[in-house]
Amino acid sequence: MVSFAGEGVRFDFEIGDSAPQIVGRLTPAQEGTIALDQVGIQQGETLNETGTFEFTIVAGSPYRLRFTAADGPSIAIEWLISPAEA
Repeated sequence: MVSFAGEGVRFDFEIGDSAPQIVGRLTPAQEGTIALDQVGIQQGETLNETGTFEFTIVAGSPYRLRFTAADGPSIAIEWLISPAEA
């Protein structure tokens, strides 16, 4: 489990074992969008009432998560490297 906190929110997520994906939760749950940025790729989704999210990632590629609240501010975690496929 990886966790980052700032600007009143916390990202908790993990990389899936069987597939290159990120599964996580933003707390406290709130209206907004969560995005996964990778080199040349951007995925985004509206957060549900539980704050959970899931994205497929490119193995071995840099990525970051970015949350934008419905009422304004945006926060992004630092860039990380996804694990390479075995």
